[in-house]
Amino acid sequence: MRINALVSAVLLILSFTPPVFAAADSGEPAAQDPVSEQVAEEVPNKEAVAEAAPAALPESQEAPAAEVVAEEDSEKKDTKPWSAGVSMGHNIGTGTFVSGPSGDYYDDVTQSWGFSGTYRFDVLGHKLSARAGWGLGMALTTPNNPVGQRVFLRDLSLRVADGSIYKDEFTGINLSGSLSLSLPTSPESIHAEKWSVLGTSFGVSRKFGGLSLSYNFGFTKYFYGSNVRVAMSSQVREAEQAVAQADAALCSLGKDANDEDVYRCHRGGPNADFSIRNGFSASYAFTEHLGLSYSVGLTNRRNLNNYPDSDELQADNAQNDRGGSDSFSTSIDLSYDITGQLGDAVDLPFSLRASMGISTAHGVWRADQKSIRWPLFYNSLGTDVGYASAIPDNEDKGGDVNNIASNFGGFGFSLSGTF
Repeated sequence: MRINALVSAVLLILSFTPPVFAAADSGEPAAQDPVSEQVAEEVPNKEAVAEAAPAALPESQEAPAAEVVAEEDSEKKDTKPWSAGVSMGHNIGTGTFVSGPSGDYYDDVTQSWGFSGTYRFDVLGHKLSARAGWGLGMALTTPNNPVGQRVFLRDLSLRVADGSIYKDEFTGINLSGSLSLSLPTSPESIHAEKWSVLGTSFGVSRKFGGLSLSYNFGFTKYFYGSNVRVAMSSQVREAEQAVAQADAALCSLGKDANDEDVYRCHRGGPNADFSIRNGFSASYAFTEHLGLSYSVGLTNRRNLNNYPDSDELQADNAQNDRGGSDSFSTSIDLSYDITGQLGDAVDLPFSLRASMGISTAHGVWRADQKSIRWPLFYNSLGTDVGYASAIPDNEDKGGDVNNIASNFGGFGFSLSGTF
C-alpha cells in the first residue's frame, strides 16, 4: 500500500522516539555517502534511484571536516575513553509525494539503524579516536518488483581520526585528518567482489564565535576482485549459459555457500578505481544546544581503464579513457541536544541528540549533457524546464525532467546519542 504524506508525518514523530539502547556516538556522526553512479536522466526503477538518492544510512569513508571538528569537541566533554551505542533514522524521498498513473512506483521511505563503538587514546600528545561501525537499512515501501529487497545490510567500517593534528594559536585554524577502511559484510559487496574501500581525508576549519567554517579533501581507493562488474546468479539467460561453456573468463559456473549451482558473470561497465571529494560546510550554534549546519560537496569518481588502446572494433565515438562520474551533494540540518537541554532535571546514563534536515544528491550534468545542475535545493526538488533530453525518445515529452520523482532529494529525521 502506498505510504503517503500522512504516514510520512507519523514517521517524523516516531523518529524522535528514543530506541531501547543508547544511540550512535555523537562525536563521530556518519558521513554523507558520495553518489556512486552518474544519475540517469530517465527515471529508473526504485532500486536504481536509491543509488543516486541521499541514503538514510550512508557508508562513506570521507567524513567532512565539520564532523572531525565535532570529534575534537566531544573529546573535551567525555572523560571516559570508550563509548558505544545505537542510532535510528528515517529518510523520505521526494518521489513519495508524487502521484500519477504509476501509483507508488517512486515511493522511497527507509528506516536505518547504526551500531558503533569508539575508543579514544593518546599518541605522542595527540588525542585519537578509533571507531568501528555497522548498520542496516529497511525499506518501508513496497518494492516495485517481485524480488525487491526489504532489508539492506551495510559494510563494516573502521576509522581512526585525529580531531586536531595541528592548530595555529594565532589564527585559530585547525587541521584534522582521518583514515578509514570498509570491509565487505553486506551481500551486495560480497557478490560484487568489492573486497575493501580505503579512504583518507584532511580538513581545515576555523571558528568565529558561534560560526564554524570548514573545508575537507578526501581520497578513496576501491579494491575489487575484477576490473568489470561481476554478478552472481542461480538463473541466467540461455546466451550466458553458452558463454559459460565457451569462455570461462566471461561467465563461469560454480557453487555458492549452500552448495548450489551459481553463475559468476561479468556484466556492465568497469568498476570504480578511485574517487576524490571536495567539501565545504558551515555551522552556527544558536544556543548551547541548538545548531544549524549546511554542507556542499563535489565528488569525482574514475573507473578502471580496461581498454586504454584503440582498435578496429570499437565504435567511432568511443573514448579510450577511464570514464567515471561527477556528482554534487548538499544538506542542511537542524540539530538539538536533548540531554544537554534537560540538564540536571533528568539524569540519563546516555546522551541523546535529535536532528532533521534536507539532503540532495545528483549528477553534475543536466539531461542535455552540456549545462550544469548546480547544487541548489530547488534544482533537486522541482522540475527541469526547457532542457532537452540527450535521449531522442524523450524529445516529444518537452525535455522536462521531474526531479521530484527521481528522488534526487530527501527529508531525514534521526535520533542519535552516546553511552
